[in-house]
Amino acid sequence: MRTALIAAMVAFAAPALAGEASFDCGRAATPTEKAICDDGNSDVALRDVAMSKLYAELKAAGGHEDVLTRHGAWLKTRNACGSDRDCLRRSYDAQLCVLARAGGDDGAATGSYAYGTGDDEGFGSAFVVRGTDGNLSGEVESVTGPNAHVCGLEFEAALPFGDAWLWTDTDTEPDDEGNRCQVLFRVEDASTLRIDSRNCSLYCGVQGTFDAVYAREK
Repeated sequence: MRTALIAAMVAFAAPALAGEASFDCGRAATPTEKAICDDGNSDVALRDVAMSKLYAELKAAGGHEDVLTRHGAWLKTRNACGSDRDCLRRSYDAQLCVLARAGGDDGAATGSYAYGTGDDEGFGSAFVVRGTDGNLSGEVESVTGPNAHVCGLEFEAALPFGDAWLWTDTDTEPDDEGNRCQVLFRVEDASTLRIDSRNCSLYCGVQGTFDAVYAREK
């Protein structure tokens, strides 16, 4: 059953969440660059883009020379992964946390999270990055129930909202009652991310939902 749910998630989410690398894939030469550009590795490409953006923010802000200098050493570590997708994901996640902390992510929100409630209940994944402006960006995917109701959302600029971040969909028209999709992200401790949403049927199957407590991936 879990294999079927994964297939449903990929079929639904891939077109909407397909990532593009931060570099010209037409010039990809190394096994690592080619893996990042592979259509089947959009999650790695998403992390590559997030890394490039966060690096540029830190460079523009100034005062982060030590971290940025050590970034060159990280590139060698990343390249040692070759085309291993899981290795690349772990490498990007670890370095994104380093850069995010340098940029003020004291709550350590940045990272990859997942939940699973059994083969027939569903599962989900979330990838979030806190930028130097304090806003959150990333993607969330989930599959709910035995009938595989799928949700998929790539977002930018979830704004600080108390001890959480709130993303409001401003790119689509509100419903008949004037409501827009809103998603609340809250880091409850160093290892969990709670997601609550409302009015987000546009991004989900009939009974799909993002709502769950996601555990940080190790």
